[in-house]
Amino acid sequence: MKRVRDVIRVASWDVEGWKSPHQRRLDIIALHASRNGYTLGDLLGAKADKRISRVRWRAMADIKLKFDDSYAELGRLFNRHHTSVMHAFRRMAADPDTH
Repeated sequence: MKRVRDVIRVASWDVEGWKSPHQRRLDIIALHASRNGYTLGDLLGAKADKRISRVRWRAMADIKLKFDDSYAELGRLFNRHHTSVMHAFRRMAADPDTH
């Protein structure tokens, strides 16, 4: 039985260490937040001004690219409805230079 646990542990190991997939996603959000003068709570919270929304959208896009999460999964991660996530991706696709 120990051998199966070892295989599972090795399969979950990556360059960032022993972090859960959820924690890796939160790290990406925190990185975007800190680079733009915000906190993790700001990006996961209810604030919706233009600047913070764009930072949130970029974090969503990075997570989508790295983990291929669905809109519903991204919505749960960011405390948003999945249609809000879809709107973010439509806005970024319409004018990628401003995001």
